[in-house]
Amino acid sequence: MSIPPIDSGDTFTTGCYPSGHGCLVGAAETAIGALLPQDAAEASRQATEGAESRLYAGAHYRFDNDIGRALGRTVARAVLDADRQGRLRRW
Repeated sequence: MSIPPIDSGDTFTTGCYPSGHGCLVGAAETAIGALLPQDAAEASRQATEGAESRLYAGAHYRFDNDIGRALGRTVARAVLDADRQGRLRRW
């Protein structure tokens, strides 16, 4: 099945940048995987779906999604590590 992207008139005119959606889902899947290991596979599946939606919508290139997701995973790991080491400020 092929779904054509919706052309909003400004598709791909902003250059190539990490996907914000990819970053968000990458961070979420990493946090969920660390805190709820029994749900890690489902979190990863949903993260893939969320990141891919930006590709199908014509908002990003695959590279943007991959790098955005990797960035989110890296940030989540850094936050989880800081928490384990007691370096996070509690509000």
